[in-house]
Amino acid sequence: MMNPGTLKPTSEGDHTRLRVRVNDRPVGWLGRRGRGSTFVYDPGVAPGDAVSLATPVREAPYNLIFGLQPAFDANVPEGSLNNHIKRLFAKGKGGLDSFEILSITGANQIGRVRVHPEGANPAHAQSVEDIDEILRENVTPSFVEEIMGRFGSTSGVSGVMPKVLVKSKSDVNPAPGTLPAVDHIIKIDDGDYPGLSLNEHHCLKAAGAGGNATVVARLGADSRMLAVRRFDGIDGRRLGIDDFTSLNGVTSDGKYSGSIETSLFKTIGKFPGEGKNQIHEDMFRLCVTNFALRNGDAHLKNFSVIYDDADRGPVGLAPAYDLVTTVAYIRNDLMALNLGGTKRWPGPKNVMALGKRAGLSEEDTRRIVEEVGSGVRRTMPGMLEEFTQHDLHDLGMDIAAAWSDGLVNSLGVEPG
Repeated sequence: MMNPGTLKPTSEGDHTRLRVRVNDRPVGWLGRRGRGSTFVYDPGVAPGDAVSLATPVREAPYNLIFGLQPAFDANVPEGSLNNHIKRLFAKGKGGLDSFEILSITGANQIGRVRVHPEGANPAHAQSVEDIDEILRENVTPSFVEEIMGRFGSTSGVSGVMPKVLVKSKSDVNPAPGTLPAVDHIIKIDDGDYPGLSLNEHHCLKAAGAGGNATVVARLGADSRMLAVRRFDGIDGRRLGIDDFTSLNGVTSDGKYSGSIETSLFKTIGKFPGEGKNQIHEDMFRLCVTNFALRNGDAHLKNFSVIYDDADRGPVGLAPAYDLVTTVAYIRNDLMALNLGGTKRWPGPKNVMALGKRAGLSEEDTRRIVEEVGSGVRRTMPGMLEEFTQHDLHDLGMDIAAAWSDGLVNSLGVEPG
């Protein structure tokens, strides 16, 4: 067993060994171990303060031969934000791997875990007076560059499309026992996928209309940007959030591996708390929604659980987020995860079988399928109208066709 003290940094701002906190409480150390990493809890850490449901408090270290433990890999920036940070810091630090990037962005990230070099003063996220200050701007290459430069290095958030964490002025130094009044994830259209923010905006509307709890999101003035309000705060503290890569013990590279039956439903049953029936029903509803919307990017990172106490729970399904009709861009797109041994879109019988796998009665399964279908049908006219208003009529029609296909061929309901 490793002595916890062996990971304590010996110099100010040591980026090879990082202090780990849950909210403001120190809980352990994260260090390099060859090409991999090692994490060890401090003595006496309460079981409820575990950094992840899948990384319970124990004396022995958690060692990984290559890369970061999934609990810490989960919020390492991907895509555009990852590239921005590498360009910004590579000259001074050389090549940046995930550990180095985490040392830069880990003090401000989604959920309650904070990671930073001991001895360094973690940079606070830059702020705005009001989120409308950003949303009223038109998205141009220079605007994206400005947003990334202003907020990127203090944004511990994963995802491929350009995104950053943004705080209001009142968030910068909140009083003890308080949380930011306004705290958002700003997501910006990727040039390769026009209308992506508008697409997600209406997918979230359809999901909410179908009975899902969803994130609260506002569309930018030119429809090319989305401000998603964070949902991980309660009573002056951050809640724990684990995505299903972390819960399944895989890093972001494995987000398209596994199956809906095992990697989602079976995994849920391993963790503490009451309300297992409710979380299974919520997960089934969200899966059915992804089938209906033809969202081929519903991978392990796009499902999460939320909790306050990692030991006692309760554990609930996080609000739905990152919902997009991918088939509108990739005509023959498949599902991100297997169902019944295949990534082909399921038929109505497969959907009913999944409801049974979730522990639902046939009556409840049919009710949820009908509620999801009704939500999609009711959202479709407004979606088409708004896509036309933003000169994206053809894309809107492609999305409508994808939704109709999902309703008929997966849910077995009429498109309207």
